[in-house]
Amino acid sequence: MKNSGLNLLKIISAVCVLVYHTINTFFDIEQFDGLKKCFVSAFFWGSGRISVAVFIIISSWYLCEKKQFINRIIYLWLSTLLYSTIVGLVFISDNYSFFIKQLFPITNNVSWFISTYIFVLILAPFMNEILNRYDIKYLLITFGLIFGVVKMVYPNSRLWISDIDIYIYIYMLTGFIKLQTKFRPKMIPCIIVFLLSYLLEILWFTYFDTVSHFFSIIPIMGYSKWMFFQNFQYLLPLLTAYSLFGIFININITSVKLTRFIDYLSGGLFGVYVCLSMDGPNGHLWWGEFFNISKYNLVKTYCCIIIIFILTDFLDHFRLIIVKYIMSFNAFKRMINKAELLYCPSND
Repeated sequence: MKNSGLNLLKIISAVCVLVYHTINTFFDIEQFDGLKKCFVSAFFWGSGRISVAVFIIISSWYLCEKKQFINRIIYLWLSTLLYSTIVGLVFISDNYSFFIKQLFPITNNVSWFISTYIFVLILAPFMNEILNRYDIKYLLITFGLIFGVVKMVYPNSRLWISDIDIYIYIYMLTGFIKLQTKFRPKMIPCIIVFLLSYLLEILWFTYFDTVSHFFSIIPIMGYSKWMFFQNFQYLLPLLTAYSLFGIFININITSVKLTRFIDYLSGGLFGVYVCLSMDGPNGHLWWGEFFNISKYNLVKTYCCIIIIFILTDFLDHFRLIIVKYIMSFNAFKRMINKAELLYCPSND
């Protein structure tokens, strides 16, 4: 059963991701300093990558109990193809080769998030089998220490982790917490962990240059001011993401009308996560290029973000109707059912 608190968190995360991409593409955050830089990074920029981790945690929380994934994979592919084709058509008169690229969204990595997410979905049935059959507690602790702690303490180490690796780790860790432990997050401890971890990330980014000026070992170790805001494989952003998840899973929304509104908005977030994060021909956000958003100041940009978020979320419900209609054809259903039988691991 869906949790309205988690749906609310998905909405907030989608806004954060959208703001992160926009600010990262069209603004130089270095133009700010002191408290203003701290404020902008905290509320309008820094939470973007953490929000991606939050979305993976929420998805993993539900998917770790599922058995069939082919239908979901094809659904995501069709949805991504629909949006990438529309984006390609917007610029077809200026760049025909860009349109051709958009017709193959997964192989061309038009949306890096969806390409990686689909790969994780391909592995999901096998990961679920592992979660149901084996105790992986010590394996998760080992990899968490190696990549989350060692890599954070010494970034210049030869340890390397990709987006797919961290997606898989988050999936397995979340599934382990849900299926193999009795642990359930409590509101107050999660709030404390979130405030402390996120405050440390903000202070790190804001005052990194000042501190590194006095300690020459910092650049030698491989630390950077961006490390916690542009990556979420380190322990600190993962603590932030999981504590946020713990806060919102405990939120009980009693208003029926508010719950329906939140559920409606969360149902149209695919367009926000995917369509609005696609690049245009010049390598910037396509809608930012189309509306020439670089000429706006910060306040106008935030207003534009809210408007484009609402419109995209509303229009995404038409995407739901179109894709569900395509997948309702009997031939399509038979193909998916056969693929599920061949692909999914045995339940014996």
